[in-house]
Amino acid sequence: MEAILSSIADRLAQKSSGRSGPVKQVRLHLVYLNVRTALLVSLLVGVVLAAFTILLGSVGWVVLTRTGSLDQLASVVAGEGTNGINVKSLLSFNRVFELCALLGLANVVVTTIFGAVSAVLYNLVVRLTGGVFVGFTNQ
Repeated sequence: MEAILSSIADRLAQKSSGRSGPVKQVRLHLVYLNVRTALLVSLLVGVVLAAFTILLGSVGWVVLTRTGSLDQLASVVAGEGTNGINVKSLLSFNRVFELCALLGLANVVVTTIFGAVSAVLYNLVVRLTGGVFVGFTNQ
């Protein structure tokens, strides 16, 4: 596998050799992911996704309210003959915001756990396979 990657990197270096100046080629070998760093990065990604979920839910509720879609939904549900279901109170801003916040919190927890488990699994697989080779050229 390393020979294939080396030959690809050599071909790329030859293509760029027509340019002026020296070309420096660097091959990196990724053999370890720090679990704590992966945990913190995945936590940050989860917090950003949670904020996006809350923002999207709030904007969606405002748009549906301003366009009158919630009123139409309430009249359709009331026309169906259902007793005791008040759609406006069921889909109030507070309930929608709480649901989005709960989904965002669950997303933070799942994303953080997934990031940490992925780092641990990568570190275990690296012990078997030897890691990932990445080649860079300075042009």
